[in-house]
Amino acid sequence: MVGKWEMEAAAKIPKKVSGAIRRDSGRAAESHGGGGKMPRVKLQQSKYDKLAALIWGYAASKEVGTVELAKMIGVTPKTLSARKKSPETFKLDELSRAMHKLGIPVDDLRAAIPY
Repeated sequence: MVGKWEMEAAAKIPKKVSGAIRRDSGRAAESHGGGGKMPRVKLQQSKYDKLAALIWGYAASKEVGTVELAKMIGVTPKTLSARKKSPETFKLDELSRAMHKLGIPVDDLRAAIPY
């Protein structure tokens, strides 16, 4: 089933292109269970979310960007981006440097690390 907004959007497309879109738009909606709704996503919180929030929160408060923070803790920006996505991969020396360079209290860092 094609929704109202899809029909309105399709009406604004030139006739040469609109035929293919109108044919495909119904299939896309049907593949998601009909009605044009997307499937639900189950979001899980990592037990390391507090650690990531702590480090990037302090970095943001000190207006330190990814590239600058990467230099501060001795990793490449690409590695730091990977650490942001998976904070459990931080090495101890990287955490220690981040703590000292950003002024994170050791008790806050300990509280953010799950044991």
